[in-house]
Amino acid sequence: MRNPTIAIVKAFKTAIETATGKSVYTRMPKAAKISYPYITISDTYIEELGPKTNYEYRVDMLVNVVYMDANDIQDLHNDVDDIMGIINNDVPFSVDAPFSIQECQLNNFTTIEANSETGVLSIGSIRVMFYVK
Repeated sequence: MRNPTIAIVKAFKTAIETATGKSVYTRMPKAAKISYPYITISDTYIEELGPKTNYEYRVDMLVNVVYMDANDIQDLHNDVDDIMGIINNDVPFSVDAPFSIQECQLNNFTTIEANSETGVLSIGSIRVMFYVK
């Protein structure tokens, strides 16, 4: 089994940073270093499909768009729309060889608001699935 996760996360992170202009983290930053708004890519799951001679992979990941004390929730939805543009292939996005993305689809999307000790967090959670060969 080859693992396409690193190639997908790297390319997806770059595409999101370009589309949104926001910082994208693959590890949660320490509280003292957080600058809002920011985006995280996490909870990656990979499944191997197909025969041993012709592997295909399904890679599932979670993208969180996080705002603190947002004046207007529209800003969060604009960032989500930019990320949806990548998922819908409106924005060019590809991974390094030897992998290629066969399909990218939205699994689900939800918004959450939560009180924290420092303010109100507005979070847009996007679950996306990639089919990779």
